[in-house]
Amino acid sequence: MIFVKIPRTASTFFEYNFYNKIINYEGETHRIISVGHSWLYPTKIKGWLDWDNPTQEQGIFRNVLTYGIPPKERIVTIVRNPFDLFLSYYNYNWAWCRKHHKLDEVNFSITDFRKFVDIYIDENEQFHAPALKSSLFSQLKDIDGNWVINDSTILLRFENLNEDLDNFCKKCGLVIENRSKQAINSSGKKTTDWYRAYTNEQIIKLSKIWESDLEKFKYFHPYK
Repeated sequence: MIFVKIPRTASTFFEYNFYNKIINYEGETHRIISVGHSWLYPTKIKGWLDWDNPTQEQGIFRNVLTYGIPPKERIVTIVRNPFDLFLSYYNYNWAWCRKHHKLDEVNFSITDFRKFVDIYIDENEQFHAPALKSSLFSQLKDIDGNWVINDSTILLRFENLNEDLDNFCKKCGLVIENRSKQAINSSGKKTTDWYRAYTNEQIIKLSKIWESDLEKFKYFHPYK
């Protein structure tokens, strides 16, 4: 069973509790393996892993890992309303996104967040993580943008995470053992509700960019 780690979806918490566990799911024996922040095709992220490697050349685009899906292998992942996810992504400064786009790395402001959104929306601007520019769930798509998840995929929702994790544990015979601060990864505290952070124009544009994601995971489409 492959766990695809989508940024800012409590994916670290999932890893800390379930990585490498042997489970029986619907009569099938699996080992839960995380593929981390990887894609099904080659892609780069600016300054990838600079934080763990201070001696390497900083701030350049580097390859991230790729993963494959063996035949009949299940995928498990956590999804989140992309509007809320993107706000958390910025607030947490995931992959040093603020630094690479020359925005305040310490203090959160809606003004700076909206600048970040405009960079993401602008087709002529280079985003620090290009594969995410068309979809925050591009890790679940092939290079042509086709979904690789299917009816066998186990989708957990960030908005209903406690209940979904409880159900997952019951089906797999697992228990949540690690509720440490490190596992919860709580350093990215909520700053404001997502619908207050974007302009109406940004919401309209993002709704078009993320239309496939909103429909796939049945999230509310603000302007549908």
